[in-house]
Amino acid sequence: MNSANIWGFFLLNLLIFSACFFGSVLEEIPEQIQSFQIVRGLGILAAPILIFILNGILTSDQKAFLVFWKVRNTLPGHRAFTKYAKIDARVNLDRLVQLHGDLPTDEKEQNKLWYRLYRNNRVETVISKAHQNFLLARDLTSLSFLFLLCSLGMFIVFNFKPSFIYASIVIFEYLIMMRLAQNHGRKFVRDVLAIESSN
Repeated sequence: MNSANIWGFFLLNLLIFSACFFGSVLEEIPEQIQSFQIVRGLGILAAPILIFILNGILTSDQKAFLVFWKVRNTLPGHRAFTKYAKIDARVNLDRLVQLHGDLPTDEKEQNKLWYRLYRNNRVETVISKAHQNFLLARDLTSLSFLFLLCSLGMFIVFNFKPSFIYASIVIFEYLIMMRLAQNHGRKFVRDVLAIESSN
């Protein structure tokens, strides 16, 4: 499921790239359209391999940093009990204490306990869907960042205007994906706590 969405996201960005850097060229030089379409077709065929490579360049920790912009204890699970359990009306803190004793306040210990709760409840539909959504949003954020790095290189190859337009679009895209991933990550943490405290 996520692979298909990532592929679609990649193709969308390929179209944006094409429009920014080759749109005016194709309008002015119609005879180049066929050659360009061949190149674009090859790009689409190679997309699954490119996605596999691009999505594997960054580690999980690096992707998490690009989403939450924290160097240490990056994930929302590091603040599961001191922050997110307290602001979600679905979470019964007393029940969590009854089940697991005094809840940790150290960020690393919070994440360890939260992850154990996730593993115990991962078959729940709500949790598996929240996990899937977070991973997808996180991967789209990291791809947006890689596209942003690519846009910086375009300033060297192409003139300023198309490079600036493309960079502006990709920056906006990255910020949107980052916010989306943050929201899904926090929801994922809160959903696990809500399900666990209802047991």
